[in-house]
Amino acid sequence: MAMAVMGGEEALDRMKAIRPGVPVVISTGFGEMEAARHFARKDLAGFLEKPYTVSQLMESIAVVLGRV
Repeated sequence: MAMAVMGGEEALDRMKAIRPGVPVVISTGFGEMEAARHFARKDLAGFLEKPYTVSQLMESIAVVLGRV
């Protein structure tokens, strides 16, 4: 949600403008409820709360790609 150049919402909007169907997993330390409030109705593929392990990241990606 907070990045150096632009916010997460703006980054998501730009990604969706380039490729509307792109699956996006949000990762933030703010917590799922806070992220859900900011990204409501944004068609997210998933959420991964920081900190996370490599295994959790791999599982999240596998779910999004339909491999789980």
